[in-house]
Amino acid sequence: MRRGTPLLHPTVMLRRSVLEKHAIGYRAEYIYAEAYFLWLELSRLGRLAALDEVAYLYRVSDTTLRSRKLRNTLRATLRVKPSGWRRMGLRPTSADLLGMAIGAGLLFVPPRVVWQAYLWANFR
Repeated sequence: MRRGTPLLHPTVMLRRSVLEKHAIGYRAEYIYAEAYFLWLELSRLGRLAALDEVAYLYRVSDTTLRSRKLRNTLRATLRVKPSGWRRMGLRPTSADLLGMAIGAGLLFVPPRVVWQAYLWANFR
């Protein structure tokens, strides 16, 4: 959860009562990274886990909304991470800071390069 989220919304099961009891939900200020913030908030309450088996096939192409909004997602994620770490009581490591710097650097390269870096980092 420090680097990013391995969770995809359609594969997540959780109790709605937990969200309601702790007033956890999407935050408008984290649009494009609201799910990441949600998982960070939930991880403060207990352990999150992922199955080892494939439960969902996710098609990725340059025409998906995610690819077209990748820069916005990257900007939002760069805002969510430090906020989430503080709320979880974590201090960023040098690897965390390096990852943030690389993420920030991606905002200044051509979108196609950002897309290829995203694919490499998440689907290799």
